[in-house]
Amino acid sequence: MRHILALLAVSLPATALADVTDPVTNAGASLPPVPAPPAATEYTTESSWVTAFGGSYTEIGFAELGSGVTVTTQYEDDGLEFTDGNDATLAYSSVADGMLLNGNGRIYIEFASPIDALLVEFAGGLVITAYDASDTVVYTSSNFGGGGLGLFGGIISDTPFVKVELKDYVDDRVFIDNLFVPQVTDADGDGYDGEAFGGDDCDDDDDTIYPGAAETWYDGVDSDCGEDSDYDADGDGQDSDSYGGADCDDTDDTIYDGAPDTWYDGVDSDCAENSDYDADGDGHDSDAYSGDDCDDTNDAIYDGAPDYDGDSDCADSDYDADGDGHDSDASTTDATTASTPGRHTGYDGVDGDCAENSDYDADGDGRTATTATTDCDDADDLRRRADGWYDSVDADCAGDSDYDADGDCQTRHGADCDDTDDSIYDGAADAWYDGVDADCAGDSDYDADGDGQDSDDSDDGGGAD
Repeated sequence: MRHILALLAVSLPATALADVTDPVTNAGASLPPVPAPPAATEYTTESSWVTAFGGSYTEIGFAELGSGVTVTTQYEDDGLEFTDGNDATLAYSSVADGMLLNGNGRIYIEFASPIDALLVEFAGGLVITAYDASDTVVYTSSNFGGGGLGLFGGIISDTPFVKVELKDYVDDRVFIDNLFVPQVTDADGDGYDGEAFGGDDCDDDDDTIYPGAAETWYDGVDSDCGEDSDYDADGDGQDSDSYGGADCDDTDDTIYDGAPDTWYDGVDSDCAENSDYDADGDGHDSDAYSGDDCDDTNDAIYDGAPDYDGDSDCADSDYDADGDGHDSDASTTDATTASTPGRHTGYDGVDGDCAENSDYDADGDGRTATTATTDCDDADDLRRRADGWYDSVDADCAGDSDYDADGDCQTRHGADCDDTDDSIYDGAADAWYDGVDADCAGDSDYDADGDGQDSDDSDDGGGAD
């Protein structure tokens, strides 16, 4: 023996010897700690398990299946699926009023979501083994029962499990009368109970979907359970126009179809797809924003609008139909408008063609129809010129006779014998012996007594009277 130890001492390196533990004193290198087995508490009565569990649970029986029916997926809605082990019989037995495990007396139950408790009502003997998602044993119970009916075996585990094995340890014959399974209120484990259990997780099968989750817009998934459209990112109540909606900017909740539009801010807030600088909608931007519309509150006024005189270049008066540079003295005198359908009538106070001139000075002579000096014929561009007498035209719009040049109220073609002197007219006071027939009587100015002979006074004409 001493030779063997000496050989070991020679052949083993010092580091290896340091790891050798004396079997008697247990001295030497420390061994890794042995993990404690997962803890669970066992229960053998229904009341004790229910009290300790304290939560909601579902009681599952099998009487509704009918005798001889194989139990497999009938309870998927409760989150359970049954499979057999080594071809064990999984059939409902009316005699036992429950599930009969025959043959090798083994059954597996898989749960849709992790649970931490289970209670079984059975007859015979029972062992419960629980497994986690990696199929590792979480807990194996003691032997429950051993004979008789109406027995209970249950566990509450510190570690959740997703599968259990129920096995008869007596004679491979066990009857499962009822299962008491916790209601999984948070099936996906995202920390939010499902809506079916009074929670607000709108999809308890997906742990990326819950209230407050990050929302990926336009993927058709209501990730944050907001119950709003996944195509309305700005929450203004309208889906994006890229996904069949009417919202032209789904990043701004003040922009949507029908929203109030603030003109001239460069934002098409109402999604009308028109210019934000054309408030009256006449197709011309306001001249205050590089456009040519001189009145952006009236859609009938813009550069090139149909005008009173047919001139759409915004260059002249709206009331100078004859283009003589003088406004008409009354809207009814401009006969050209009546033969121009679609043009507005003049003298309405609106500069419809944006010429920025008087609406009552159609011919642009600086005199309007409301002033004392008016244009008496705005259809004739010769009016308001110097008056040529005796041509039947009152060119200066004086309102007097064109045959009364001297303004004595008697015309050339009437009784005025000298229409160049307003003191000479029919009936005027006649000063005798001045050589002027002031009263246009056609008699001698030197025959005061009217006897047909002039006065003999040489200074008065040298007559014989």
